[in-house]
Amino acid sequence: MGSVAEKPAEPAPPPEPTLEIAINLTTQRLTVTENGILKHTWPVSSGAYGYPTPTGTFRPSWMSRMWYSRQYDNAPMPHSIFFKGGAAIHATSSVHLLGTPASHGCVCLPHMFAEELFPLTKLGLRVVVARSSVAPVPISHPLLFK
Repeated sequence: MGSVAEKPAEPAPPPEPTLEIAINLTTQRLTVTENGILKHTWPVSSGAYGYPTPTGTFRPSWMSRMWYSRQYDNAPMPHSIFFKGGAAIHATSSVHLLGTPASHGCVCLPHMFAEELFPLTKLGLRVVVARSSVAPVPISHPLLFK
């Protein structure tokens, strides 16, 4: 009698990303942490008055090494990490505006920092955009983690 072929085991799911991007709209800073340890902090320029940067917790939906805005005159958006519709973290040549809300809702970084952030980013990681500092808070409740 022949042996029955065993079904190959399902591949293990990829590990949860340990990198997190946090954007503080008040201080106009982007921080990158890995396993809770600060790796980078960079100045940014977020949405100007009338063009708010979306706030909340997001996961990047797609990325592009070079994208051109369909909404704003084909403006270049190098190293784009899209986290909410057309809102992205991307490089800018307007470095004189860093530290000031000046974009159409995106989070803009100098080219050298955007180039460094792009390959670190995975689609499952967490992007937190808030008007103030963001830090993990321990939670405890008897019904949690049963």
